Amino acid sequence: MRGLFPRFFLTFWIASTLIAAAFAIIETWAIPPERVAHQHNLVIVALELEVAAILKEVTAGRPEHAQALLRELREETDVSIYLFRPDGTVVAPKAPPPSVRALAERVRESGTAVEMRQAAELHGFMIPESDTVAVGRILRTPAWARALGADTLTLRILVIGIISGFVSFLLARVLTRPLGSLRRATQRIRDGDLSVRVASEIDSANDEIAELGRDFDSMAERVEELLLAQQRLLRDVSHELNSPLARLRLALELARNKVRDGEDATKLLDRIEREAQRLGALVSEILTLNRLEHGGLPEVVPVDLRALVEDVVRDADFEGEPGGARVSLQSVEAITLDGDEEILRRAIENVVRNAVRHTDAGEIVVSLEAGDPVTVRVRDHGPGVPEDALTAIFEPMRRVEPDRARKTGGAGLGLAIAKRAVELHGGTITAENAEGGGLVVAIVLPRRVADKQETS
Repeated sequence: MRGLFPRFFLTFWIASTLIAAAFAIIETWAIPPERVAHQHNLVIVALELEVAAILKEVTAGRPEHAQALLRELREETDVSIYLFRPDGTVVAPKAPPPSVRALAERVRESGTAVEMRQAAELHGFMIPESDTVAVGRILRTPAWARALGADTLTLRILVIGIISGFVSFLLARVLTRPLGSLRRATQRIRDGDLSVRVASEIDSANDEIAELGRDFDSMAERVEELLLAQQRLLRDVSHELNSPLARLRLALELARNKVRDGEDATKLLDRIEREAQRLGALVSEILTLNRLEHGGLPEVVPVDLRALVEDVVRDADFEGEPGGARVSLQSVEAITLDGDEEILRRAIENVVRNAVRHTDAGEIVVSLEAGDPVTVRVRDHGPGVPEDALTAIFEPMRRVEPDRARKTGGAGLGLAIAKRAVELHGGTITAENAEGGGLVVAIVLPRRVADKQETS
């Protein structure tokens, strides 16, 4: 049997039918002993109080009144009374069973009261001043079972089956419908439709299936973001590679013409070298980002963070253009944390060089805040970033300025590499606009990253 729906349906149907049948049997036959004793007393009381009045109605020629009294007594006390007349007629709600007839014969033969408390709860005696024998019988079935009667067993089973089948169908449908929505959604994703979402269809209750739907939507959104980012990265990388390649081809052609004409081609050769270096740097950054995206930390060792930041600041300040921005480090105490020194250096260096690139003049301040976690802040005096782009600047190939060829240059990979490097160390990197202009980039790093590395 394939599919969850038929299995759920049959399981619920069979289980509910069996439970209903078991309760019916228990209610019918499992009468507690105290109830049986109580009913036996009712037999004796009913015989003593009611039989004479019933027999009087029979003797007066009103058997229908006697039958009415017997039925009323039966409904009120769960006791059936049978009157056996000397002429062989029987006054009773229904034909007496063999055990009742046998007890009546024993009473008639002995002339004394007889009780039977084994197979059936019976009490019989000879009515005074009459040859009529009265036998009282405890009814061992409840009122609802007597109302249905044994002759309606097939109808009862049919009704139970229909009701339980309807309830089981609804229950199985409720359980399997969300799974069907999830299955159709996965098929649409397989066919390339990444916009599909299922939470709105199955989020009818706060249960595990609804949580699964929300997790599915989160997964679909993440997959869509990654694929769009990959497509954007490939498009941007193609653009970044085509630009220096076009300039290389043009410079190469011009250099050939100059060499052919006997002119000096030194400047063109220098231009070719610069473009080749740009290509090499771009390819190196792409490979670095790919390595960080698909790998963990090569090794985790104690790193002297203050010494590392001092080296980065010293190199960035030394390489700065005359009259340009200066880079300084606020004095701090020694800080040591676990991590990969080269990856941490690359992250901090990319943030500092990005600040230098966007600051024409003024001072770039790098500060360290000890504690756990440790915070590295880089404050520049550049143009800042629009509020809606403070997160996007850490995505690959995302730059705020619309002109990709402006003098700040860069391929837009530096901050993306820094973000991934920080995340590998279990930290976070954020940016915010500073008061008075400029940008502040904060790198927050935990002291220990061994656990973080295992889950990266």
